[in-house]
Amino acid sequence: MDVWSFVDMTDQVTMGPPEGEGDLPEGAVIPEVESMLVETLITGSGLYLWDLEAGRLHSLELSCDVIESRETTMLMPMGPNTVEVVQGHIMVGTENWEVTCEG
Repeated sequence: MDVWSFVDMTDQVTMGPPEGEGDLPEGAVIPEVESMLVETLITGSGLYLWDLEAGRLHSLELSCDVIESRETTMLMPMGPNTVEVVQGHIMVGTENWEVTCEG
């Protein structure tokens, strides 16, 4: 099984001052998120058992390798200029799922 997704999360992400704006030090710079793009690839296999008599799922076991990459572009005011900062993160891991239906 291979699952791939690409999501533009720009509209869901805002970076503003933390709660209690007064907590910011004088001259603190708050970046403006210009874009956030998230790509996920899940590769794995599993076992799906169906209960024929009950007409429903009996159990499901999945083991998957997950790779997620995230690229965030921010604009930061620096004096009279604005600097574009691009940050990239790659997260790699394994997920295991097990579902059993009883009754």
